[in-house]
Amino acid sequence: MRGSSAKILIVTSRRLEEAIKKNLEIPEGYEVEVWGLPVDVVALLTPESLKRLLLLESQKRDKQLNEFDYVIVSGMIPGDLSPLSEEFDTKVVKGTKTINDFYIMMKNFDKVKDLLSPSRPIDEVLEEFKLDEFVSVLNNLSYEPVLEVGSLKIPLNPPPSFLAAEVLDNEDLEAQLSRASEVADMVIIGSTSTSPNPSKVPGLLKLAEKYFDTIGFDSMFPSEHLAAKEADLILSLDKGKMEKLVPIKDKVFVLVPGDSKANYWPLNYEEKVRSIRDNLEEAKKLGFDKLILDPILSPFPYTLDSLMALREMKKLGRPTMVGLSNFVELVDADSHGVTFALLAMAFEAGANLVMVTEHSNKCKGNWYEAKIALSMLTVAKVKSTLPKDLGLNLLVLKEKRLRREKLEKENLRKAKDYKPKLEPSVVRIWVEGDKVYAKCKRGKEVVTYEGHPYLIGKSLVMEGWVKEPSHALYLGWELHKAYMASKLEKSYVQERELECDHPREKWKSVKERMERGRKLEGKGRP
Repeated sequence: MRGSSAKILIVTSRRLEEAIKKNLEIPEGYEVEVWGLPVDVVALLTPESLKRLLLLESQKRDKQLNEFDYVIVSGMIPGDLSPLSEEFDTKVVKGTKTINDFYIMMKNFDKVKDLLSPSRPIDEVLEEFKLDEFVSVLNNLSYEPVLEVGSLKIPLNPPPSFLAAEVLDNEDLEAQLSRASEVADMVIIGSTSTSPNPSKVPGLLKLAEKYFDTIGFDSMFPSEHLAAKEADLILSLDKGKMEKLVPIKDKVFVLVPGDSKANYWPLNYEEKVRSIRDNLEEAKKLGFDKLILDPILSPFPYTLDSLMALREMKKLGRPTMVGLSNFVELVDADSHGVTFALLAMAFEAGANLVMVTEHSNKCKGNWYEAKIALSMLTVAKVKSTLPKDLGLNLLVLKEKRLRREKLEKENLRKAKDYKPKLEPSVVRIWVEGDKVYAKCKRGKEVVTYEGHPYLIGKSLVMEGWVKEPSHALYLGWELHKAYMASKLEKSYVQERELECDHPREKWKSVKERMERGRKLEGKGRP
């Protein structure tokens, strides 16, 4: 270091210079200058053009570059900047590829400065610090609550937006409660009664108390609602139920549009808004005051109407809620992407409470997906940034950056299909939950292995069940498929491909059928 503190020069575009100066946290013990070069996008510069512009800027400002200990440039600039370090007699290094990562890098500069490189950006090193920053935002939220539901203090506008896991009162209830308690802020027990059965309700709530501090109850029947005296939240209050529920009007209710007595449930925006306004006025007259408004998210093609109604309801000055299942459960698309998109719009519209179910197999894990989505939206809102590069994401099968090694193709050969000699042992592989099993049979001897698929494969080889190399290769292939199926909660059947076709392949099949159909009908290209 030169002198008592290190000097850092941050190189950016003139367009971003003031924004960086305004939002930059200068680490203690450092002096920082920001130079905006006369270009729109610094990332488009080559090392040679960067050198030329830095020299011009240095002359213009009457400062030598070797006055700085670090010259930090965009991580998007291609090539190796080591020659610039030698020419300028200082460390010219690549910072981050994004602005959000850049601020995190500067905040943690002492921890990462020795990892800065002239040839590669530092984004990957920052992942750990980004997650720390992410958690810090969630742990230090400051807001003014307007309504208490059990232990939850709900503001008028998010963040935060709380996750309510809906579980059904079937034989699997305790397992559902246990899983939900790992991620949800509260639970909502949905009654599956086809006729009123209020006697069961106290037991359901008592069981839920083992796992949750805040409990909601949902039913078609007012008599079951009346029995839910220990619940913190009652769903759903509509015009047809109000008079019957006056005895428990002091509880917190979710108010919805419609009239169960008349079997009227509005779908479009205008009807939903008009109905919720009417129901709110009626509820207030009868003494219901602790209310959360829910437009009831309708399935396609009325989903947009529901979200518009949610935003309009926010003008009524009450907390709002939205349930995702009417859309997520009724569309054949991966739930994590659908959930994030829905929640982003609901969050913008002011939803304070989000109810999520995991009724179908394709929605297993949706509680976690929703919790991550809400957390990402919260951090993005607090930091006034986009919901990307935050330290946590919902990417499951796709990646932001494709990493592949490329080697020389020496002595290139086409792979062939060989028919190996069969062995006397037979191995069958299957998946139960998140566990992988392999059952081995040779004559009357039978052994079943359980554990990590790689260790199962090792055991099969080392304990003599598999000796022929191609058989070992085949079982390694199958064990890895089983491993991926267990991680992604997908079906696994030995000797069948995992169902994870790229959309390109799915559309290719449709396109071929369309073309065959046009040929049969004698039609040309549409």
